[in-house]
Amino acid sequence: MHNESKIKHINSITEVDQLLNSGKITVIDFSAEWCGPCKMLGPRFEKVANDTKHNNINFIKIDVDSAKELANKYEIQSIPTLIYFNKKGKEVKKTFGLVAEKDINNIIEEIEKEK
Repeated sequence: MHNESKIKHINSITEVDQLLNSGKITVIDFSAEWCGPCKMLGPRFEKVANDTKHNNINFIKIDVDSAKELANKYEIQSIPTLIYFNKKGKEVKKTFGLVAEKDINNIIEEIEKEK
């Protein structure tokens, strides 16, 4: 069994929009190569993304340096920033800095409870 990451690396607004319109919850990690806290958040994000209970969720990683348009569109002021979207593609939560795995999971669960 190979452990392939479920995280999609995206730089295009079109691709992000497609995923936001897919009827699934989407979590986007805005980060950059040079950012220390981003490197620490990476494995946590990866672990949440690869949890089988989240098979039906889009996990996206966006490098703010290669996707300035997206960083502007979502008004990213500091990184890492995680943005959570509900199944309708509506932004419902934003977290900044290093967050714990359990916090990411809790936010996802809250969104899943939404009607």
